[in-house]
Amino acid sequence: MQLQDNEGHYLGIDVGTQSMKGSVIAIRNFEPKYNQSSDPSNLLNINNTNFEIIWQGSVHYDSEFASTYMIKGGVLKGQEHYLLNCNGQFLNRTCPVSNDHHNSSFQKCSDDDGTVTCPILMLVESFELLLQKVPLEIREKIVAIGGSAQQHGSVYVKTKFEDDHQQHVHHNIDIWTRYKSRSQGVGTYKLQENDFMLKNCPIWMDSSTSNICQELEHIIGGAQQLMKITGSSAYERFTASQIIKFSQLLQCHFPVKNIYNECERILILSSFFTSYLTGKYESIDFGDGSGMNILDIHKLQWSDEVLNAMCKLIYGTSVNSLENLQNNLKKLLGESLVPSNTIVGVINKMIAEKFQLPVTCKICCFSGDNLNSASFLLRSNNDLCISLGTSHTIFGLMSDISTHNAREGHVFINPSFVSTCHVKNMTNDPKFLYLLCFKNGGLARMDLCEKYCGGDWKQFDALLLSPYPSHDSANIIYQEQVKHVEHMIGFYFQFSEITPLCCKPGYFRFIKFKEDEEYILLKDGEFQLLLSSIQDDNMKNSLKNLDIKSIVYSQLLGLKLHAIQNGLYNPSESKTTNRIIVTGGATQSMALLKILFCVFQLPIFTMQGSEDSTTLGAAMRAFYSVSNLQMMDRKSYFEVAENILPPLLEVVSTLDLKDLKATLYSNFSLELYENLEKRLLSVLNTD
Repeated sequence: MQLQDNEGHYLGIDVGTQSMKGSVIAIRNFEPKYNQSSDPSNLLNINNTNFEIIWQGSVHYDSEFASTYMIKGGVLKGQEHYLLNCNGQFLNRTCPVSNDHHNSSFQKCSDDDGTVTCPILMLVESFELLLQKVPLEIREKIVAIGGSAQQHGSVYVKTKFEDDHQQHVHHNIDIWTRYKSRSQGVGTYKLQENDFMLKNCPIWMDSSTSNICQELEHIIGGAQQLMKITGSSAYERFTASQIIKFSQLLQCHFPVKNIYNECERILILSSFFTSYLTGKYESIDFGDGSGMNILDIHKLQWSDEVLNAMCKLIYGTSVNSLENLQNNLKKLLGESLVPSNTIVGVINKMIAEKFQLPVTCKICCFSGDNLNSASFLLRSNNDLCISLGTSHTIFGLMSDISTHNAREGHVFINPSFVSTCHVKNMTNDPKFLYLLCFKNGGLARMDLCEKYCGGDWKQFDALLLSPYPSHDSANIIYQEQVKHVEHMIGFYFQFSEITPLCCKPGYFRFIKFKEDEEYILLKDGEFQLLLSSIQDDNMKNSLKNLDIKSIVYSQLLGLKLHAIQNGLYNPSESKTTNRIIVTGGATQSMALLKILFCVFQLPIFTMQGSEDSTTLGAAMRAFYSVSNLQMMDRKSYFEVAENILPPLLEVVSTLDLKDLKATLYSNFSLELYENLEKRLLSVLNTD
């Protein structure tokens, strides 16, 4: 790799669940025009810009820190990890004092209540280790750093100087100056567990706050009202319910104290690492802030209505100074938020010195992982992006949500929106990013691949596209009668599902026999018993073949159904969506992409580097934010990205559906899938 003098390097970092990743991109020959012309086409010269990924690396948490922090899969499960070192003490599992001042949402601790946390210092160490892995010759030319982080996780920084609390608590203090006394030399300072009220921060996998979510929605006026304000109904993993949970525990065990006196700042993981790099408390950005259940996505400020409800749940409804407590909570969060593509400043000198980074290196706001993926993959509000990884997500851009009556999912602020809304002679990017998350995705497919194909994905794909088994090859003995399997569709929930909301995990298959009119529901145990009773290998393989087809079509039809139901996709309006961009591990399966094309009837695109879309999106945002500072007249983020980023690769555009008539697709309909989903949820909700 030969570095050129006219190139700038931009580092993107992703603070993930299982690993810390980084990508450095080189942007060459970028020459912004300082042109005052009214013709938008003359405002920016980007046709000769050269984009290249010049370095990528990662730090796998379990490989590096499993023995040090006792993690598994990058996380800690259980209340004992949450309660330890809260205010320097171990909190008992039951509240030792009267909690009459708490609402019914207060939950006593149990061993298995869905609490999932992550050691903060492990993330800091991983962050520093990743920076050290970047080759020095690349580090020395980094112009700006942008970042991505797992969403919703909250960090509670302790008050450092209690006697002088009011003087400094909410101002931009140089954080690293405080820790200078710990240094044994240049760059040897480090954060310590006692700098935080919780050494292990709650993260997005946490599901321990169900009661709090119900209470929060009740006070606000229902789930739909909360979604109207914040973009989401109350979710256990979102930051609002986690702040309430921690504040209640603090009040319970230390009734003379409250979170405002003990805590200096509440950060989310993205703003924590932005602050780490600048050495000052930085504001939460609009994009990641809209994943907290606190931001008013219309006013782009903290919702007084939600803050009031939070204080009622923390302190009770009878306190006289609720307004003051509400203002205090707002100060802890930071009075205001900032656009996601804001350059908040330059890197702190001590950090620059420690990692040999340029002292002029600019820091762009870190934001949420899904938002950074969108920044790398989406080019317009005519695009839909589907991520087929451990979980599945489908997301797209929306300019207006006034008529959007979603029942599920989340509305985030598009990270590229606000930073350009005031610029003249420019078409602004859509304001909103709508996302649906399906918890059960790749792991369920992997499970069937292991069972039926010994983990061989080539065999799995071959069966997926193989002819649909004939009735004669799929006849079985069911309830002492010979029956011919005509069709099968299943719902494969290894874990409780978010979309559709289903708290009971399991594999559920609907089988249609030629001899019967109705589909018969078989739970996994019943299906496995049926499978084991088949003596003929050909018949057994036919049923396995059906199961493989069933899981893929079921998952993809589920994406389409809920995208339609929630207004993200309208197949009757061809202009609303013209392509699907796919990312995630399943992009390696051409068979699955062909089925995706069949289901959506839209061309399928992928992109070089899409598996690292979070880090590359963060790096691109950093580049765009810096380039905006250089331009008098500016283009929107997506106009710049369309010209700079590598072109999308169309992998499935035209497909003769006759070739797939023998597969399961010809037997499927969205209406059938919808009816069976309703039937399943009705059965599970009444069990």
